[in-house]
Amino acid sequence: MRARTYIYIIGMAALTLQGCNRNSHPSDPNVEQHAIGMVAQSVTRALIEDADDLSEFAVYGYKQGPVSQMVFANQLVTLNGSAWEYTPKKYWDSSAIFYFAAYAPATEQNGCSYTHNDDTRTLTITLPQWQLIDGKETDVVVATSQGAATTYLNTYGGQVDLTFNHLYAQLVVRVVRSASFQNTYKLTSLTYQNVPTADGTATYTLDYTTPASSTWSGVESAASKNAYSNAGEEITSNPEATPGAKHLVVPFKGSSNILVEVGYTANGNSSEGTADTGIKQLEAGKRYVLTLSLGQGAVIEPSLEIEQWIEVQDGQDIEVDEDDKHNW
Repeated sequence: MRARTYIYIIGMAALTLQGCNRNSHPSDPNVEQHAIGMVAQSVTRALIEDADDLSEFAVYGYKQGPVSQMVFANQLVTLNGSAWEYTPKKYWDSSAIFYFAAYAPATEQNGCSYTHNDDTRTLTITLPQWQLIDGKETDVVVATSQGAATTYLNTYGGQVDLTFNHLYAQLVVRVVRSASFQNTYKLTSLTYQNVPTADGTATYTLDYTTPASSTWSGVESAASKNAYSNAGEEITSNPEATPGAKHLVVPFKGSSNILVEVGYTANGNSSEGTADTGIKQLEAGKRYVLTLSLGQGAVIEPSLEIEQWIEVQDGQDIEVDEDDKHNW
């Protein structure tokens, strides 16, 4: 009996080892060599001066091979010093192709929510069409990566290098006056025309398998938005110290140019004018800075610059060249 029992136990152990998931227990005893590593840009291309660096994100991962299955299911990855870490460890299957999709922030906030379909490998993000940049906004970013396990192992040392991209566009509108004007000008209102609905939501769907693709739905682009609520701020000749509004906006393309209606007072007398921005669309990951200059009468001269996102270092805004930035 003992001999039979002994053989039975050994046989079961062998079956257990043979049936282990390759992603959780590799056959090579040097397991760290085959662990799936994560790398992400840790310096924020931020919106505001006190924005935090990217310190965590969530990731989904799928492997396609002899045994196809999800490897990561909304796995939290956090920055510890200079290393990105998660637990429990997952391991490469050299016979498979891997697909990854990551997003941040990893928690739902400010009306932003995330769902995933394991069958179709799609990540769906629902988010407000507008957010005011006031230090409380949620800047949603996503990243994808895909390739053969052997490529990740032999070329990238087993690391998945994730480049995050902004889902939103930035829109900054500033109102200035000529330095020669003697009157006291105050801004009373800003209204946008031909833009997404002010309180609407949009849906971003990311299919991160071959070929990776994404779509937007629910974006409306023929609405009006009241964009300013600090009536009474003085309009100066300095664009950097003048009142206005800063927003996150979902990318969209309308059929008519975006218009901005400006309400203001000159020595207490009310006036208004409308500026044609000359653009019909806003693209994700770009920063649109619109400067509206008050002229004689109700003439408003628009000047539009499309800038890069801003990197924050030691509390200071620094422009980032296109080739140098990773969109986050």
